[in-house]
This record gives sequence, structure tokens and C-alpha cells, in this order.
Amino acid sequence: DTGSYWIYKNSKTGELDTQTCIGAITYWVTAHGTTNYAKHITIDYEMLSRRIFSSFNQWEYNDKTNGHNPNAVSFENNIIVDRTVAGEGVNIPFSFPFVKGLGGNTGSSSTTCTNADTSMLVNGQTYDHVVVFDINIDEIWEEKLSCIRPNTKYFWVKNIGLIRKTMNRCNYSWDLIDYKINP
Repeated sequence: DTGSYWIYKNSKTGELDTQTCIGAITYWVTAHGTTNYAKHITIDYEMLSRRIFSSFNQWEYNDKTNGHNPNAVSFENNIIVDRTVAGEGVNIPFSFPFVKGLGGNTGSSSTTCTNADTSMLVNGQTYDHVVVFDINIDEIWEEKLSCIRPNTKYFWVKNIGLIRKTMNRCNYSWDLIDYKINP
């Protein structure tokens, strides 16, 4: 909810980044098939739209879950979060359900769930049931962090969110050091 925040520390420089939710809304959408073969199909689904402000780079992250098309020839019931960041690019940081090998792509980068249940230590805290996403080219980090075409891993935990973001090609990470989730 609005006002929730996550504070991350850069493992290489020690710099901090506070990411604060400045707006979030969920709403239901009903989509009806319009083509002859899909007129009998109706899909009800919940959408999430969220805005997060980063103190480190002064960027706004806009996250939105994908919609579903009842006219599609095939329909996969996976939810993809599209993230647009201050004109710096688009990526897919997360997808659901958490199934190893499942993910999505933007056309220039792809995201894959590589582990759906692991444990790890971050900043002295042990986290269980961590879900890991591998982004082959995380374009949103290129300009500000001078990390060209970085391969990135996002580590996510239920009821917390992102606990670590590892910049594999550039040898550093952003680790969660504190957070507050508003109800």
C-alpha cells in the first residue's frame, strides 16, 4: 500500500536506496471474447498498478500486471508484472505462478523463474521460500549504474518483496536492510 518502503544497500559502494510506494491500486477487469470462436469466453481478473519512487536515482518505477485476452488462440494463466522505469527501459521483474522455467519477455530481454523455493542469508537475516528470477538483460540499470547489459537476479519473498537484486555481470548487489509494509 502507499507509504510502504524498502531500503537497499549497494554491496560495492555502501550507497543506500529507499524505494517508497507512492501509489497502488488493484481493480477487477472483465474481458469478453469478441471473435466468433471466443464469444462464449469471459475472463475476470484482478489488475495491480503500483508506483514506487527510488531515492537513489530519483526514478519512478511503474509496475502493472498484464491483462488477459479471451480472443487469444491459447491462454496461459500466468501473471506477468511489467516494470517501466523513468524512460530507462522496461523489464519483467516477476511472474506468477512461481514455476521453474516460467517467465516472460519484453522483446529485448527475458525473465525466467529459476528457483521457486530456496533459503538465503541477506544482511544477516535468513529468508525462507525465496523465489529467484533471472533477467538476461536488465536494461533499466545501464545508464545510472554504468553496468552495461547486466544480467540480473531478483530474489523475492512473500509478504516482504524484493530482498536482493544481484548485478551478475558487474559483481555487486542491492541488499534489503530494512522495510515497512503498510496494511
